[in-house]
Amino acid sequence: MRQAAPENKPCKFCQKSFEPNRDWQDFCPGDKCRNAYHSIRRNFVAAFNVLAAEVSETAKSKGWKKSNDAEGLMLMVAELGEACTALRHGNPADNKIANFSGVEAELADVIIYIMNYAMLREYKIAEAVVAKIEFNKTRPERHGGKLF
Repeated sequence: MRQAAPENKPCKFCQKSFEPNRDWQDFCPGDKCRNAYHSIRRNFVAAFNVLAAEVSETAKSKGWKKSNDAEGLMLMVAELGEACTALRHGNPADNKIANFSGVEAELADVIIYIMNYAMLREYKIAEAVVAKIEFNKTRPERHGGKLF
């Protein structure tokens, strides 16, 4: 089955219309935009890692120690459960950070747990996120026909 030719779309950086290709799906091939493409990823990795170090220092200063692997992962699952509970209750404002919904606050907790877990184990999570974003662009629709 032949794939339809890609339609032109605006570059996420400069907004010029271009025909996407596999390498630069969201940015036009201009030098400025290619540099932005790489800069965004480098800045994400740097910012994530700085925040992860801060998260880890805060956890340590509050008496939290390195848990075993399964316990650390289950703490993340527990926070996802709390996000579901917030949804079940209409997703009200969080009771600790009122400018955010319960789901936003609980998902933030998941990310904080991921950051601390990764820092304690020297995992390169930010780099893995960038690599996974790129890999997912190459996957077939619904990853080969999965229903969900």
